[in-house]
Amino acid sequence: MKLSDKTIKILIILLIGSAFIFNMQKNVFSKTKIDSKKINFLKTECLKQNNGEWLEKYNECENMPQKTCEKLGGVYNECASPCRHMKVDACITLCQPVCSFK
Repeated sequence: MKLSDKTIKILIILLIGSAFIFNMQKNVFSKTKIDSKKINFLKTECLKQNNGEWLEKYNECENMPQKTCEKLGGVYNECASPCRHMKVDACITLCQPVCSFK
């Protein structure tokens, strides 16, 4: 059975996308303890942002602008996987801006 050039290109794109998603999931920060006062401050700052969403379990803020993230001492990832904390076989290829705090 011979695959068409179009089918081969689609398979290559799927493989590259899968490798990218897997690599992004491996780059999740470890769960470290942050002072509870600092967590409350970061959560408040996160929720002030347009569509900011605080992920308590991971000390992350989704949708925080890069400048704000860096000003608060976070590590900015403009293209985190939306499935980075889920054990899934496949995930939508979509970038989720995330600010992580250690």
